[in-house]
Amino acid sequence: MMYALPYIVLAFFYGLLSMTYRTADDVLRKRLCWACAIVFVLFFGLRGFVGTDWTHYYPEFDKVYIGGIRELLFSIERSEFEPGFVVLMALSKRIADSYVFFTLLCSIINVVLLFRFLNKYTDNLPLALMFFMAMSGIGLEINVMRNSISLLIFLNTLQYIEQRRFVPYLCWNLFAMLFHVSSIIYIPLYFLLHRQINKWIFLSIVLLGNVVLILKIHLLAPIMLAVASRMGEVYVKMVEVYTEGEATSDMMGISIGLLERLFTSGLIFCYYDKLKGLRKENVIFINSMLLYMFMFFFFSEFEVVCRRLALMFVFAYWILWGDLLKCFNYRGNKMLFVLFLLCYSVLKIKGMVGDIIYQYDNVLLGAKSYQERLYIYQKNDPDQVDK
Repeated sequence: MMYALPYIVLAFFYGLLSMTYRTADDVLRKRLCWACAIVFVLFFGLRGFVGTDWTHYYPEFDKVYIGGIRELLFSIERSEFEPGFVVLMALSKRIADSYVFFTLLCSIINVVLLFRFLNKYTDNLPLALMFFMAMSGIGLEINVMRNSISLLIFLNTLQYIEQRRFVPYLCWNLFAMLFHVSSIIYIPLYFLLHRQINKWIFLSIVLLGNVVLILKIHLLAPIMLAVASRMGEVYVKMVEVYTEGEATSDMMGISIGLLERLFTSGLIFCYYDKLKGLRKENVIFINSMLLYMFMFFFFSEFEVVCRRLALMFVFAYWILWGDLLKCFNYRGNKMLFVLFLLCYSVLKIKGMVGDIIYQYDNVLLGAKSYQERLYIYQKNDPDQVDK
């Protein structure tokens, strides 16, 4: 709990601001938005070597050449990162040869993209930021830096789905692929996310997914083995590594997270029509939530794959939890839901960053050196690097 405390405090800071924001006039709201942005950048942009992925990003940043075009092309060729992210590292390094400056630059980019998205689809920015913190936002900012940029670019193209403008949607998501290739999954969603889905189909998919998870039904492994057997022995062994023994996910079972997903899905089902009535764009977020549930339940036998795919649609929580608060007719029910969100947010954040490798420090307050944090990381959890 001790290591998660700074993150919980930040989440509750946004929660407290949301109460003022709700009744504030436009001038005060603008000031609160600036306060939220500045605190966000100071907290995440000036962090030390926190989490896991800096062990991968820092050495790559150190290897990037900052000469001319030839050096840049060489850096792109030798790096396992996507070219857009390598160019960003090179530009950052050209301005200031400092990894701290690079994380600061990435946080500023994320703030601009995130706030633009949230301001468009929510009417209480600080509340949405609290949900962002609780539902994978910390990991997006600290660990998966490439994914976060590509995801946030995608979120700012949702308007083109509403407007039925495929060309700008395609171009921006191709650009997002320059930061993380997983954005290719978003391109066909242009033809799906705007479609009205019957709420009974939504409920049926969620319930079927729960059956798959609770009964530990392995759907994908047999299919992957059948395909791999046609490709050769090497691929068969690769599939076996990910489908047997310790590599198999331990997510398949009943947990607090499962209960939350059931609860949230049940509320969405009950208030399906009301959510769509609040804003027409909620069709996109309900469908995105369904994709989140689908990825989490049907891919649960492979933990890494499951979490990465679900992460791509976790943004639905940031919007729909706030809108569900508007759906309750009775104040008592609304307060119970608020209490649930607060308790679950604490548990969720504690689960994400409760380990010593997430012990927060900030360069303004004296952060530990790379060597010190590397020693702590290798001593405590050497297998958590997300590549």
